[in-house]
Amino acid sequence: MITQGEDVEIHALRKQGWSISAIARHLELDRETVRAYLGGEREAGVRRSSAPDPFEAVEAYVRRRLVDDPHVRATVLFAEALKLGYGASYPTFVRRIRNGGLRPECPACSPQRTHTDITEHPTREGKIYCAVVLDVFSRRVVGWSIDSRPQASLATSALAMAIENREPRGSTIHSDHLRSLEPASVATTG
Repeated sequence: MITQGEDVEIHALRKQGWSISAIARHLELDRETVRAYLGGEREAGVRRSSAPDPFEAVEAYVRRRLVDDPHVRATVLFAEALKLGYGASYPTFVRRIRNGGLRPECPACSPQRTHTDITEHPTREGKIYCAVVLDVFSRRVVGWSIDSRPQASLATSALAMAIENREPRGSTIHSDHLRSLEPASVATTG
């Protein structure tokens, strides 16, 4: 694996007319490595795994199973994948499903839940406070606000942005920090 800077240098030297052998000697790399990066076969900063990906053997089955029943539990899928020869851990299995976007979203049955958090960040000028509203189902930030003081307006601004972005009906908001703010107003959806 080479760094992004080395990749840029390889391509720049090649544009200047350097041979692959000269580039390899200059950067102390193997000629095959230089040739692979110039040909686009490899990507800078991405390590190529030497072991085969165990998920590839069961990915087609998992896709079909999730199309047939989008509500099947990941633990059930994992047990079925183990029987088919999957050899990695449960967290790796679930991460591959999530990152691959294999589980179809079901807005009708997904809970309308959000989670809020307020964090304090020191800066040279003093502290700033950031309130964030996360959609629990999609794991996306749907509202945020930054202020120099931890007032109720910090949380209500983030909630207002979340309500504007999501237009929720009957949502539940979970927070561990709202009691520490000065009460000013309460946002409800319905």
